[in-house]
Amino acid sequence: MPYVSVETETVSSGLLALFSGDGKRLVVVMEAFVNESGTHKGSPAVSVAAWAGAHWQWKKFLSHWGHKSFHARESKYAPLKHSLFQAIEFGELEGFTAWMNPGDYNLHTAQQFRNIMGNAYAMCTYACAIGVCKFAREKKLGKVAFIIEDGQPNVAFVREVLEHMKAKEHFGIASVATASKKDFVQLCTADFLAHSRTSDEEWFERLDNTGRISMARITPDALGEMSEDVTQNLEKMRHQKLLLKKQRKVLKSQNDANAKGQTA
Repeated sequence: MPYVSVETETVSSGLLALFSGDGKRLVVVMEAFVNESGTHKGSPAVSVAAWAGAHWQWKKFLSHWGHKSFHARESKYAPLKHSLFQAIEFGELEGFTAWMNPGDYNLHTAQQFRNIMGNAYAMCTYACAIGVCKFAREKKLGKVAFIIEDGQPNVAFVREVLEHMKAKEHFGIASVATASKKDFVQLCTADFLAHSRTSDEEWFERLDNTGRISMARITPDALGEMSEDVTQNLEKMRHQKLLLKKQRKVLKSQNDANAKGQTA
């Protein structure tokens, strides 16, 4: 078992209590990652990953993980992956990941759809977050507290999507916050999963074999169908607004005519 420093355990545990509402919320760490070369026949890939756990699960994780620094893409941290894997297993955490080829996003979606959804990162974040929220709802685990790594290159896209979802009551999102890996070491789990999904097939297979990973690959066909549905719904809404505008215009004309008749 890795040595857990008092400082790391105290800071991370304190933030955990804050984010979890002292145990009343499901705490979820989330990270976005892009691999320009990818693992699937040289194609680029975007992935978003999350690990979810109740207060007691993250406490178990912290008892097995005491490293303050970890970046999955850097080779110098490769020796720590086995320890991190063991800590994730010991904590009984639930993993979620969504990924896609960013080129497919532009190729198979309409501009109207992209104006609403944003970029490929946002699309993957939405898919991943939906999986987390559905899991929390079905398991009756309470509301969800999302934590994103502060300063991470894609944090703005990720946070924007989560804040939008938070405004919708049915998603059950209690809060969206940022933290540094140094202060909230639990974030390294999402970094590990997001990187493994696109860039390290061996480790991703080991993580998947735990039976605790929920996956969503956003295919070109799925993108096309979603884009078409959204575009059609927007067109229906536009038509309904025009119809309502015409009805109001007719009603106003009738009211004006009635008013003139009464004064005549």
